[in-house]
Amino acid sequence: MMGHLQRNKVKKAVKLFDMIETIDSVEIADAVNRRCAFVDKLIMQIHDLPNLRIQGLMTMGPRFGNPEDARPYFKATRSAFDRLSKARIPNVEMCHPSMGMSNSYNIVIEEGANMIRVGTKLFGEQV
Repeated sequence: MMGHLQRNKVKKAVKLFDMIETIDSVEIADAVNRRCAFVDKLIMQIHDLPNLRIQGLMTMGPRFGNPEDARPYFKATRSAFDRLSKARIPNVEMCHPSMGMSNSYNIVIEEGANMIRVGTKLFGEQV
């Protein structure tokens, strides 16, 4: 999903989209994080849809502030990723722990990310 995400739409968004690219506040990040705590339930509800293949989990963490403060979110994502990897659920092949952005890339690499959004490092700040 691209575009502004309102807090009252988070519950629906995490069910509909596998990637939310525009979390613009800590409040929205916290709301998405709480909803994504239900990731196991969501995976069990959608894993047998015939045209989907679940390949990973994604989290970004807050865009601003000390990226070290976001480490618990990345640890939780990696923990869920590992748990789902071991569960051997049909149509679920966990191969992409996608975490972080330019401001947190060092931390998410330490936490096991193999996909990172690094647009700001490549292109600079958008005005």
